[in-house]
Amino acid sequence: MEEESNPWPSFVDTFSSVLCIFIFIMLIFVLNNMLIVYDSSTKSYNVDKKSDQQPVASVTTSSADQSGNNSSVEKAETSNLDGESKEKETAYAAEVGSFDVGNAEKIDLTVTDKALTILYHGKLKGYPKKDILKIIEWLKKKGKKNFEIELFVSQSEISFSDSLRLAYERGITLMQEIKSLSPDFILNISVNVTSASLENKAVITPKS
Repeated sequence: MEEESNPWPSFVDTFSSVLCIFIFIMLIFVLNNMLIVYDSSTKSYNVDKKSDQQPVASVTTSSADQSGNNSSVEKAETSNLDGESKEKETAYAAEVGSFDVGNAEKIDLTVTDKALTILYHGKLKGYPKKDILKIIEWLKKKGKKNFEIELFVSQSEISFSDSLRLAYERGITLMQEIKSLSPDFILNISVNVTSASLENKAVITPKS
């Protein structure tokens, strides 16, 4: 007598195969998005760095070509550059500092015993050296080498992908600035996408 076939096992195998393929495709898609975000953050940092260096080079070239006839112009340019640099200096209170860069964009630096918070105003991504030195001073006082940088970006004005990219750009730039002066620190970056906070900020805490 011929045994009846049971179609259930073959259905389970087919469903499992389709499910595995779907999960694999989704993982590839997520990984690709993460790589794109990281690559764009790195490129943005390099472009910002080159754009900061370009005006200095152009002023130097101009002064070399016209050193004999334009001494008064050079003095005026130097005076303007000095004035701009003074405007960009950070004014610190005992525990709070801020850095003004015009166009209503600045950062506020708040220091407590447990955490250091950087509050961003606007879409600012750079950091003044004076703030970096204050951050490094706080890190050294903790007596630890391993720290967590958690970034929060408000999604009320920009899309999710733009907020994620902006957060990674700020975190990578901050990490590179700190490690360029104190390479011994171990810094881990994380982006909080579930917080309901409307503040754009980075919170640095020591890892236990």
